[in-house]
Amino acid sequence: MHKASFAGKAGTLMWDIYAGAYDDLVINYKPYREVLNEAYKYAAALKKRGKKTILDAGCGTGELSMRLLNRDNKLKCVDISGSMLKIFKEKLNALPDGSKKPDVINCDLNGKLPFRNMEFDAVVSVHALFMLENIFLTLDEFDRVLKKGGRLVIAHVKPVSIPVILKKEIEEYGLLAAMLTFVRLFRVGIINLILSGVHRKVYGIVTAGDITRYMKKRGYSIRVSKVMYRGFDDFMVIDKKGGKR
Repeated sequence: MHKASFAGKAGTLMWDIYAGAYDDLVINYKPYREVLNEAYKYAAALKKRGKKTILDAGCGTGELSMRLLNRDNKLKCVDISGSMLKIFKEKLNALPDGSKKPDVINCDLNGKLPFRNMEFDAVVSVHALFMLENIFLTLDEFDRVLKKGGRLVIAHVKPVSIPVILKKEIEEYGLLAAMLTFVRLFRVGIINLILSGVHRKVYGIVTAGDITRYMKKRGYSIRVSKVMYRGFDDFMVIDKKGGKR
């Protein structure tokens, strides 16, 4: 099997295998919740008259989408992992009858997105870009489906060191809390280290600087660029020029 093909299949396999553990991590691990809080804040803060149409690109088990759904938004959610989407749909099915629900689509971010040009007011992508074959082709697709004056919110995770995370957990919360974090992170961390390691050897690492420089050339302005997630996450808010907010 060609290296690139193997890396692509490995990425899909990674999401499917640890869908349940990932959901636990997203809900219970404070640094991850902080990332989702920021993504929600900047997507929700985009000023626009009427309803906003938002794309959650790499929605996973839907924790961010569930929050965005609570506002007066039209929401579309895509992810490549059927296992992740199954958990997300179970959450949606548990909502009261008559609740507003998003469009949930099984979709590979490596390819062309199944949406019209300039369909969305905001595109949000949390921890999805780092496992793509060509991030820049996906960014081109985000640009295509994003309206003028729209907003791109990206949380771009870097290679994670579990020992460093545990050290910081011990320093901040004590040994017991750190051990609980270790149990929570173990399955996710090991699979991530193995499969994303293969992926990085094939495709390399795209940095936040690479992303922001690329989007600036496409006529975007950088509103926010900061480090989160115990130092392993680059959080970016990038606004598309033109249009009215």
